[in-house]
Order: sequence, then C-alpha cells, then structure tokens
Amino acid sequence: MLGPLIADLAINTRKRSIDTFYRSLFDDIAELSPFGYVASRLSFSVTEHKRITREDVESAYQQGGMRCEINGLASSALLLYGYCGWASQNPEDARSHALEVHRSLDLGKESWYAANIIPVLVCQLRLGFTKDEALQEVGQMFRETFIKWDRTKDSALGAVNRAWDAFYRAFDFTSALHSAAKSPVNPHLTTLICGLFAEAMYSCEQVLLKSKYHNGGYHFISCPKHLPDDIKKKWNAIEDFKEKVRTFYPKNRALTNVEFHTWTSIVNPYASVSFDYNMYNAIRMALDTGWENRYGIYLDNGRYYVYRSSFLLYRFRITRSKSGDYCITDLQRSEDPHSEGYTGLQEALYSIEFPPYKDHNHRPIFIPIEK
Repeated sequence: MLGPLIADLAINTRKRSIDTFYRSLFDDIAELSPFGYVASRLSFSVTEHKRITREDVESAYQQGGMRCEINGLASSALLLYGYCGWASQNPEDARSHALEVHRSLDLGKESWYAANIIPVLVCQLRLGFTKDEALQEVGQMFRETFIKWDRTKDSALGAVNRAWDAFYRAFDFTSALHSAAKSPVNPHLTTLICGLFAEAMYSCEQVLLKSKYHNGGYHFISCPKHLPDDIKKKWNAIEDFKEKVRTFYPKNRALTNVEFHTWTSIVNPYASVSFDYNMYNAIRMALDTGWENRYGIYLDNGRYYVYRSSFLLYRFRITRSKSGDYCITDLQRSEDPHSEGYTGLQEALYSIEFPPYKDHNHRPIFIPIEK
C-alpha cells in the first residue's frame, strides 16, 4: 500500500541527504524509482478488489516503460504478497491469494516461502495483533525457516528477514524505515518490505521523532505535489481504501510522542466494568482528536495508549472473559505530570461514549477511587 511508496521516496531522499531522510523521511523533490511506480500500480489494483495475475504485473512494468525481468518480478512479488494481506480479512485467505499470485508468476522456492509468510504477517498486523502473535500465526515450519534464514543473502527471504528484524525492533513507522535503510544488503528492497510491515501496524499518516532528533515532534505525510496526477490519484484511492478496512486506531495517526516513558501501575477504576464487542470495537477504532475530543486512544502492540497533543498519559489492555465480555486491565500511567488523576483517561473514554460514566448532561462522571 502506501508504506512501500513512502519507503521508496525515502530511499531516494537518503541518497541525496541523510539529514533530510532522518528528519522527514523524504523531501519535496523526492522521486519514485521505476520499482516504486510499479508498486503504486499494483497496490492500486488491490483497492479495486482485483485478483492480481502475472499479466497485471507485466502490464504495470510496461506502463512504467520497463522490462519485466526476473529480478524485478521477484521483488515485485514480495510486495504483492503483502498487498494480499490488505485484500483479505483473515490470514488463510491472505495466504491463499498470495499463493495464487506466486503460481501465476512461476517463481522459485524462496518466493513460495515468502508467499506463505508475508501476507499472514501483514494481515495479522493490520487486524491489530501483536508482532509476536503475527509471527506465531505463520506456522511452525515457515516460522523456523524464516527466522533461521541467512539475512546476509541478497535473496527473497534474506530481504524479508532483514525487513522483519528492522520492523520488530522499531517503535513506530518512522523508526522502522530508519532502521531498515541501514541494511548493508539491498537496503532499497529491505526498506520497501519493512514499509509493508510498519504500515500494517502503525500506519503512516505522519513522521514521529524523538526530541533529541531535530527537536522531535511530528509532521504529516502527503503525496509530493510534483509527482504525476496518476500517482496522486492512486495515493488518495489507497488512503480511502485503508480507512474503509481499518480495524483499529494506529500510532502514526495519533498526535502522540515516541519518547521513552516510565510506566507505573495504578488503581483501575474500571476493573469491575464489563462491556460488549460493540464497545470494545469503539475503543479500538477511537476517533481523531480535535476541539470536541481532546484526548485520544491508539493501539500499539497489544496495549491501548491515551494521549493528548503530544503528551502520552496512560496505557491499558483489554481482556476478554470466558463469558465473552471485555474489561479494561493492567492500567498504568506515565511519568508525565498531566497523567495525575484520571481526567484524561475518562475524557478519552467519554469521547467514544464508554458507559456508564455520564450524567444527565452527558458529561463524564469522575469515578471515586477506593483507597
């Protein structure tokens, strides 16, 4: 989807200015590589719910004025397998779709392994599973082969292994691409694949930076204005598609920060409150913050975080009981003084109409804490 396109622009920028790459990923004059143009056309096909075939891939290369050589075809296949994870609602369908693509492209054994691994990882991550849970879903045989594969090889599984390692150690979309671009072996392909994984978990609406780098903060990511109208149209279509299939509120869409925080467990005033799937889903989906909803919630690797205007305040988990109900557990506050008390947490939950803490004026009721 957009992750590999942003990664392609970032690699182009890094060749000219490492400082700009680390500050904003890409600049106003960044260009897509031929491979990036192919990726944009193939990802756009997913938004049209097409089952991608070899003919689609060859057509994408021809539109870009390139020959569909075996190395380019094999690299494109790795991205295609990731796109299958976006086009499917469960990991087995994603894997089945990717294997169809693999058979139509008639590639080798490593590509077959990749077709069994990449779509499952992407699908699970975009459905809100943790990194470890996503890797577990791949299956023991594929997981062991994948983990043990020599990442120093410039091959399909070598690139996937390096990309996953960079993503696994990262804490958001920006840091994942920063890490992948340092790969000593084929950093271009490694970063594009890493973009697949990072986008699925964190999304890619904005760059987040630690305060020690360029004074920190965030800025929004958008399609460079100088790129062809065709690319801008595809970029917008992909953004619309992602919103339609979104299953949770991601970190790189939130106005949060990526500083290191110290977390302390606190009394959970919601410990005895159970809620149904609809409310659970409302918390997962959350809302964009603004004048009416100043506190937001996002999901990051199994935990829900509460934030406001670059302040990170609380985090918690949601646990499902044997009866099928859900409840908030493992509530913690950050060291930020804005997290004293429970106001921020209550306001965040109030914004998604979390019951039953509202009075007759529909304002949140402060929950008394037992000492």
